[in-house]
Amino acid sequence: AEAIRALVVRRLLLDEAARLGLTPEPARDEKGRPETEQDALIRQLLEQEVTVPEADADTCRRYFENNRRKFRSPDLFEAAHILFAASPQDQEAYEAATVKAEQMIEVLKRDPRAFETIARERSDCSSGKDGGRLGQVARGDTVPEFETFLCNLEEGQLCPVPVKSRYGVHVLRLDRKIEGRDLPFEHVADRIADYLQEASWRRAAAQYIKLLAGKASIEGIDFDAAETPLVQ
Repeated sequence: AEAIRALVVRRLLLDEAARLGLTPEPARDEKGRPETEQDALIRQLLEQEVTVPEADADTCRRYFENNRRKFRSPDLFEAAHILFAASPQDQEAYEAATVKAEQMIEVLKRDPRAFETIARERSDCSSGKDGGRLGQVARGDTVPEFETFLCNLEEGQLCPVPVKSRYGVHVLRLDRKIEGRDLPFEHVADRIADYLQEASWRRAAAQYIKLLAGKASIEGIDFDAAETPLVQ
């Protein structure tokens, strides 16, 4: 259904470009590749017919104040792990990896300083050669099942249970957490302006397409039922 809507939108725009007598002037991308004539016509039509005011400083400031959580540097975690690789689909191997991880956790509870040595000797991750250290990671850098435990540990804490992931079973230690900080408005003002400008343009373009659709004879598609796909 979305593909059909996109084809209809494309046809509407090309027909309107022809009605206005536009001549295609293909642009080139950063690699020097030209647009097709049809793509050029659609771009030229939208540039000519759809205009929106630039987002002013007050509007950007209001958006910033109402969306402060979006403008923080990420939390960073310095962690180390020991991986016993196993596929979750291989139940026997996965259970064996879990037992190994449990055994290593008990060893490390008694002798925390052995972590790096065990990682170098036993870990199936390439980080083993660095004593299991992963460096700094942010939210989204690791798989969710690993991140859930990572984000809930205290600095210096060894996770008391094995961490199971799609890669195997981990012994995990959090060494340091660096809290993210709020970014000042001046650092994100240009990004906010670009976002608001783009969002405003997309709304205006969608409205323009709906106006064209209202003048045409189209059956089987309701342009008010869903967001209008834009063809650029």
